[in-house]
Amino acid sequence: MSKNPKNTSLEEQSLLVDTQNELFLQISSLVFASLDKDALLNKVATCLTRKFCDGVYIIFLGPGSTLSLEYLVTPSVSNRFKLDKNTKSSLITRDNQIGPANVIRMAQAELFNPPESDGSTLDYSHFLSSVRMSSSICVPLISRNEIIGCIGLLRSSSSQEFGFEEQIIAEEVVKPVAMGLQNARFHQKVIESEQKLSAVTNIVPTPLAYVNDEQMLIFANPEFMRTFRLAERECVGRYTYEVFPHAICEQLEKRESQVFEGIEQIFTVQYDCPVKGTLDFEIKLVPKLDQQTNTKWYLVFIQDLTEINKTHALLQSSKEEAEAANIAKTRFLANMSHEVRTPLGSIMGFAEMIAFYEDDVKLLKDHGKRVLGCSKHLLEIINGVLDLAKIEADKMEPSPECFDLGRFYNSLVDSFPENQDVALIFENSASINRTIETDRKFLRQILFNIIGNAMKFTEKGEVRVSAELINNEQLVIEVKDSGPGMRQEEENKLFKPFSQADVSNARNHEGTGLGLALSRRLANILGGNVTLKSAVPGKGCVFKIEITVVCPEVEKINLSSDELTGPSQLAHEGFLKGKKVYVVDDCADFRFLLSFYLESVGALPSAFSTPEDALQALNPGVDAILLDLQMPGTDGYKAKELFKRKGFVGPIIACSANAMQEHRENALSSDFSDYLTKPIDQKLLVETLTRNLPVN
Repeated sequence: MSKNPKNTSLEEQSLLVDTQNELFLQISSLVFASLDKDALLNKVATCLTRKFCDGVYIIFLGPGSTLSLEYLVTPSVSNRFKLDKNTKSSLITRDNQIGPANVIRMAQAELFNPPESDGSTLDYSHFLSSVRMSSSICVPLISRNEIIGCIGLLRSSSSQEFGFEEQIIAEEVVKPVAMGLQNARFHQKVIESEQKLSAVTNIVPTPLAYVNDEQMLIFANPEFMRTFRLAERECVGRYTYEVFPHAICEQLEKRESQVFEGIEQIFTVQYDCPVKGTLDFEIKLVPKLDQQTNTKWYLVFIQDLTEINKTHALLQSSKEEAEAANIAKTRFLANMSHEVRTPLGSIMGFAEMIAFYEDDVKLLKDHGKRVLGCSKHLLEIINGVLDLAKIEADKMEPSPECFDLGRFYNSLVDSFPENQDVALIFENSASINRTIETDRKFLRQILFNIIGNAMKFTEKGEVRVSAELINNEQLVIEVKDSGPGMRQEEENKLFKPFSQADVSNARNHEGTGLGLALSRRLANILGGNVTLKSAVPGKGCVFKIEITVVCPEVEKINLSSDELTGPSQLAHEGFLKGKKVYVVDDCADFRFLLSFYLESVGALPSAFSTPEDALQALNPGVDAILLDLQMPGTDGYKAKELFKRKGFVGPIIACSANAMQEHRENALSSDFSDYLTKPIDQKLLVETLTRNLPVN
């Protein structure tokens, strides 16, 4: 039974206040340092028995208002298992009017210094005498406005009895213990549950954590700790603001009230990871409720969407690029239809006129030149498309050769038709008068495209071309025109395949829109680039061509057929005079054309529509065979083997409309002497035969 408060001096009151403050701080620090129930009880009891009492017991309120003794330590009894059945029963009997049952029932602390025995206090007095204690304070454990049990503080007969002031101290000191024990009990339940799920949660590649309604983490799986680069001691038992990044904490604070109302929450945040950079997280908060303890908590489920978002963005970008490419290709096909049909229409028209005016020699020549010009234009269009396809398929391989750069540059002057309204001016420095090594064909095509483009867009004025060799390793050519220039939006389309600066139906300049794209890619293959140096609306453009070249120490010059002058070409033509050449092709027009080319330089052609006919007529006097690769029945590859088996040892030159590099390589690796692509130019035909025939 509690006694009346005793009068205490100011000094005693000051000591009591100091004791209260010291105990409160120590126990608070213990509570927040551990979530292990047994460890927490040991630490709290040790602290109290050192400073305030001689013994401690803890009783929890269970289902059905049952009382269970969870902890007991006194000088004579170290744990509850040493109590006999009657002693334990005298402590936790629910009908007791004094002691733990009454404290829990009334939710009020109780000071008990037993007087002489009476019936009402017999049970609790029996307990105290059994554990050799004479004075006690029993304080209810209240967590979240719910009584979870009580804690008893005991003093032996050799110590001073508890007073009313010490009861007040005990009530204050026990407050943090209640919250700590509740968290520890709940943590223990989670641990027991997680042990069953650990086989899954510990290997799942998704960060998981449990947070109670005190905003404290009570569990974190290994992936969570890896993601935020934390050890377990830095996660479990810590408040959310100590663990999560600020951006996530803000969202947790906003959404916690709804989560504890049972409403699942989903949100996205960005986390700046020190190792992986900026990560995109989708975070799901799943509310949970412990039915036994009526405790609310929630699961934090984190999904890393960084790679998914990158993939989505890439797919979206690819989709947009594909849509833009489809639009560009549609425009390109419409433009190609115009570009191809224009020269084709001219070829057909002039050919028809030639057929009707066969007696007028002058008219025939004029129309023939027009047909030839339109045919070359059509061939350029087709070659441009094929070359771009080769580059995109990584089939365009350079063939470096040594040649005189100065002579090559000067030969360009005569390659463009005269225009009275546009002056074409070639400037050069002395540095280009030397031998270089690069792919001459690629370089020539780049310059033809860029200079031809400048000429086409300059209606009146000049196109100025300047060349310089820098440090014997970089060829720089600038093409400056005085044309209309272009706007910024037009510049952005310049080097894209299937795109043109002017896509309107009323555009003033013809073209496929492939020239600049093809030129840049060829320059890239040669270790350089083609760029727009400047463009001013109304004042023209300046294009810069840069090519990486090699300057050999010993100058070795090869002249191409394009650079051969009249006497040199005649020497080649004279070499073929009297040479017997078989032309084997299933196309009658092609047989006729090659025979005409050969006869015009003095050769003696024989034409056959099938390999079998040529084999039957084959004799030792044949010097060379021009063999089509694609024929019905026996193709060119099989025919070549048949010619060799019959004893033919001269050059067999493959002829094909397939212009891809792999087709040429396949033919040469199959022991053909050379490879000609249809349509075949007469000069190239003569040069190829001359190169492959032995010199007498």
